[in-house]
Amino acid sequence: MEGRRRNNYRLGLCQPDDRCLGGVRLVVVVSVVLFRTALGLRLRGVGEQPDAAETLSVRVNAYRIATVLARGALVGHGGAQLSLGALSVFAEDMSAERGWIAVVAEMLGRANPIYATAACAHRCPSRRSGPPAR
Repeated sequence: MEGRRRNNYRLGLCQPDDRCLGGVRLVVVVSVVLFRTALGLRLRGVGEQPDAAETLSVRVNAYRIATVLARGALVGHGGAQLSLGALSVFAEDMSAERGWIAVVAEMLGRANPIYATAACAHRCPSRRSGPPAR
């Protein structure tokens, strides 16, 4: 057994650390909120047809502001994880074009958090030690 590397990946996404499992839990929570609650229906309505949502007495601007603030908090946590968690050092070109991979994963996932996570599961930062070699 010493010569073989043990495969300890849980869920096929990344190493079983608290950050990764917390991310998987967050994906499940966001999916449930977006697709199983009235709040999620309003959020999707404001994003797709703001005029129609406004006719139903939904405060479109309030939902937009709250969504931008929540999105900024999540992106800030992601950036902190990248600079402090995955690489342990702030360096030039540390993102290594991972942002474009996220954009493509969102397109492949068709605005569904579970599908987008599945689209980028092989690019989990905890599997990599740093930016790709050039």
